[in-house]
Amino acid sequence: MKNSKVNLSGKHQRISMMSRHYIRNEIYFSEEINEALLRKVRLHLPNLSDFDLLDDRAVFISPVLLGQPMLECEDLSPSEKVEIIGKYLKIIKEFEGLPIFIQINLIRPENFYLVDGELMHRGVLIIEDYVFDYPITMHHLRLGISNVLLEFIGKDVSLFNFRVYFRGLPDRDDITTFEDIEEDIKKIYIKDLFIEEAFKPEEVERP
Repeated sequence: MKNSKVNLSGKHQRISMMSRHYIRNEIYFSEEINEALLRKVRLHLPNLSDFDLLDDRAVFISPVLLGQPMLECEDLSPSEKVEIIGKYLKIIKEFEGLPIFIQINLIRPENFYLVDGELMHRGVLIIEDYVFDYPITMHHLRLGISNVLLEFIGKDVSLFNFRVYFRGLPDRDDITTFEDIEEDIKKIYIKDLFIEEAFKPEEVERP
């Protein structure tokens, strides 16, 4: 795990390595972030070891995942990538009841690790100050998903239709839920069901 990505601080939070095994995430109360909201967020965070409320902040303790960052996974087959895309969407779908400015931080690629072949969210809520500078909408959430999955897909020619879909996702105003995206992905997958099959001419039996 690269520790440089978790030593963050800002107006709203402070993230640090509590030890080699745990991440300490302190989120300070504000007009936008209150005790009730952080209690709700707690219920949606997988892999959370501890949660505590203090006078001015909430403290989340998350274990360090001993795995490989999602975007650093190499040598994955097209079908494996499609499976991970599906798991990614399933995980972030659980965040749908939270405010968009929370969701947009929970879907960040730094939070996703492949552990023993299973995609997992490390349970760290990252609050970047910029999300309070202007209204965050579903467009920005779709953009965040698009950026993550386009980088994950890379230049894999077998996943061309997936790449086209996620490139156009930010401007799809008809997509308002994660379920909409999942349904579209199913259609693309069915269309490209044999994405790993090389074309093989039929053998003709000789008389």
